[in-house]
This record gives sequence, C-alpha cells and structure tokens, in this order.
Amino acid sequence: MVHKSNPMKIILPVLLLAAAAGFWLPPAAGAADTGQSIRAITPVGEGTNYSSRVNMRAEDYFDVVGILNLIESDRVIIGDRELTLAGGAKTYRVELYNVVGAKLNSDGEAVVIDLISDEPN
Repeated sequence: MVHKSNPMKIILPVLLLAAAAGFWLPPAAGAADTGQSIRAITPVGEGTNYSSRVNMRAEDYFDVVGILNLIESDRVIIGDRELTLAGGAKTYRVELYNVVGAKLNSDGEAVVIDLISDEPN
C-alpha cells in the first residue's frame, strides 16, 4: 500500500514559521549605523535625475560642501575656501550661512551652488 502525502500539509506550516520568524528577528542593519556627518541630499538643479540621487551624501555629489560665508558677483566663500564664480554660474535657493554644495569646472571655478540645508547649525 502506497501512502500519498499532501505537500501542502508540509509546505504551509514551514512558510508560516518563516514569516513569523521575520517578525521576531532584529533587522540586519541595527544600531551600529549611527548617522552621517552631512545629511543625504537631493540636488534640484537643472537636469537632476531624482531617482539616481535619492540616497547620496553631499560630499559624494559636490566638489565643495560647507557654510556659505560670502557671496559676491565674482566670488564666494564656502567654509574656509574662496572660490571664483565661473561665467554663467548658477545658484539655487541659497542665502548666507546656509549649508551649500558647489560643483567646480576644470579650472576650479564654481559653476553651480546648491542648497543642502537652511537649518541653523
């Protein structure tokens, strides 16, 4: 006599146990990840592809990151770096003492300055 077993009687309890175990186990990336020095940013300049920049850090996208201490018609000071503005340089929503990021051209001139944070330090 051949005994036929129903595979659902075995598979269903295994799946239920696996699902329940997921609720009891801690997440893989636990408390060891305590944060970043500069928050994740999403630049909003021309041609921004939002989906590709969602989890980037400011230092990964910009050449210079810091507090905007001076802005004039031909130069800016970000942190302790003085930068010359390239002809046609663009700024996006920046004011003095904001945390900003700057993209530089091959001559070291700022071509884009974008707001990272306007929250006080």
